[in-house]
This record gives sequence, C-alpha cells and structure tokens, in this order.
Amino acid sequence: MLSRMRRSAPVAVLVCALMPLSLAVLSGALTLYLIDAPLRLVWTQLGALAAGWALAMWALFALRRGPTTVNPSMPPHPADDPNGVSQGGPGLLQASSKRTERGFWALVLGSVALLWAAALLGERVEGVRRWIRLGPLLVHTAALVTPVLVCVLARWAVEGRWKCVAGVSLASWAALLAQPDAGYGCALMLAMAWSVASSTQHRRWAWLPALLALVSWWRDWPVTPVGHTEGVVGLAAQWHLGLAVWDVAALALATGAPWTIAAWRRSPDRAVGVGSMVGPVWVVMACTALWPLVGHWPVPWVGFGASPVLGACLGLGVLAAALSCAPQSAEPDGQAGG
Repeated sequence: MLSRMRRSAPVAVLVCALMPLSLAVLSGALTLYLIDAPLRLVWTQLGALAAGWALAMWALFALRRGPTTVNPSMPPHPADDPNGVSQGGPGLLQASSKRTERGFWALVLGSVALLWAAALLGERVEGVRRWIRLGPLLVHTAALVTPVLVCVLARWAVEGRWKCVAGVSLASWAALLAQPDAGYGCALMLAMAWSVASSTQHRRWAWLPALLALVSWWRDWPVTPVGHTEGVVGLAAQWHLGLAVWDVAALALATGAPWTIAAWRRSPDRAVGVGSMVGPVWVVMACTALWPLVGHWPVPWVGFGASPVLGACLGLGVLAAALSCAPQSAEPDGQAGG
C-alpha cells in the first residue's frame, strides 16, 4: 500500500519538497517587512514564490510520464550506476519518452542560451554581465537556470549519456566563466563531480570537475553588496537576534528540499539513481546557501531576489518529473513490500 501511494502521489511529493523552500521565502519576506525594506521588495518575493510554485507544477506535468515497468527486451542507454542499471535488473532505467526527452532538451538548450545571452548581451553591472533585464526586474540567469541544468544532467549521467553531460556542462561552465559568476560556476562543477563520483566506471575522473570548480574562482568578480540581498541576515540581527537565527534555520532547512523528494521516491521496489540524481541538485542549493559565509554573495530565498526563488522551484519540479520517469519494479505489489 505504501509503495502504491508513493507511485501515485507525485504532486504531493513536490508539494512536500516546496514547503521548506517556501518557509525560507516567507521568512525572508517577513524579515524585509520588519526591517522596513520597500514594500515592493516584499511583494516581489511573494510574487516570485507564487510564480515558482506554478513553474514547478508545470514542469512536473509537462515532463512527467506515468510509472513504467521494466521490459528487458527494450534496453535503455548504456549506464553504469552501482545499482545495476546496466545489468537490466529491477533497477533498470528505461529511456525517457519522446515528450519527456524533448522537454529535457528544450530546458537544457534554453538554459545554456540564456547563460550565454547574459554573458554577451546582458546588462553590465560594475564590469560583470550576469543579468538580463525584463522590464523592471534584473534576472540573475545563473540562479534561474543552474538548478534546472543540474537536474537534467544528473538524469543523463544515470542513463550513461556522458557525452551529453560533458558537452552541456562545459558549455554552461564556460558561459559562467565569461560573465563571470564564480559562485555558480563552482557549484555547477561540484554537482558534476558528485555525478561522476556516483559512477562506477568513471569515478576516477571525479577530480576533473572538482578542479574546474576551483578554476571558477580565478575570475571571482564580486559586485558592491546590497543590504537587502547580501546583508539581510545582518539587518535582521540588528532588528532582533532571534529573527536572524530563524532566517538562518529556514535557509538551512530549504537546502534539504531535494532530499524530501528522495525520501518519498525511495521505496522497496529499488528505484535507482535517486541519490545520483538528487545529490547534484542538493550540492547547488547548499553551495548557494553557503557562499554568503565566505564573501559578499546574495543570500538566496531569504534575501531579496526573485531569480533564486524561481530557479529553485523550477529545479525541484524538474527533479520530481525526472525521478517520476524512473521505472518501478516489475515485481508484483505483494512482493514489493510496504
């Protein structure tokens, strides 16, 4: 019964994953209000959260196909994950449906194009090009698309499509280096290091993306910090220490949102690739939350900024859809347990 519930409740799974992220955004909106930030900043955060929920649900329904069973006569792309994907057992990952595959490619190509558009044509702020202006808003392209990119690349890594993973990740990393955006460039390569380290055949190459993550800091180019974005926790502490502690706790809780999906998705039928697919997304979210500790970096979700909210929500939606594409065990329900 529990196994059936897990397989039939992708929307509930996504809602549970969005809850801790929403708590952080709502905490940040409350903090902005209490520290007398302009009301437009508060409404922007709340609007970004509502739009993020819509994007997450759209991604789930647009990319997801129903649960499938393993068909040994239809092998997937060659894979090498340690749970027996390449052996054709109950943990076999079937190739994505054509609709799902087209959706993944559209997200990837659109994301890479957006990163390069910002690097080449974006609005220059203090010598860097990380943003594209959409009306009154400056969209931080890396914050918007990096979680989505990592979701799809992690999925392809589990499927063993390493040429696609290498090509897209290097093209994205080069764009981040050109902007430059050291924080997200490092986070992207650390996420790829997780994916490579999860592969039994390619684990020995995990040092290469880790090295590129360090190279990302070669072009570290910080901009002047803004109080409501980079310094929001300090401003909260000036209002009340308890508010700052609450914001930090909400931020820490939000970084674990991807593992909420993993906890629901992992079931006795041995769905594969869960850690390999969720881990890279968690790395990106954890890195963006930790960078403010080492420099003047935007505080995601709690501080002012619509792009991190939209990017994280969309990334969680794509992750839920990617995991729901993973097949269920062909074992009868009575033997699956739960």
